[in-house]
Amino acid sequence: LDELLMRQALSNLIRNALEAMPEGGKLSVRTAWKKTPAWSGRPEKETDEGLEIEIQDTGMGIPPAIQPRIFLPLFTTKPEGTGMGLALAHKIILSHNGQIRVESQEGQGATFRVYLPVE
Repeated sequence: LDELLMRQALSNLIRNALEAMPEGGKLSVRTAWKKTPAWSGRPEKETDEGLEIEIQDTGMGIPPAIQPRIFLPLFTTKPEGTGMGLALAHKIILSHNGQIRVESQEGQGATFRVYLPVE
């Protein structure tokens, strides 16, 4: 694991969550040691384990229509945004053989789950 890159990826996810709550809210970061989750797209094996990191906010949420594009470079909904934060986080996680997914409903916050396998 490249510590500096992973710190950047997680920092980008946390910053994004905080910016989704301009009037305050709750940010939760949870970690768990898990078997390969079915959503990771990896075949489940008894011995496949890794770290799952969950970053959840109670912010404005992400509309379903734009969820497929949030990890694309230069895509942003923020007037001052560059569109690189989530794209860079996604690339870093994938480069560590990990996976990331988002669950969100508009007006109800968002949850980003990162799975990093032990290789």
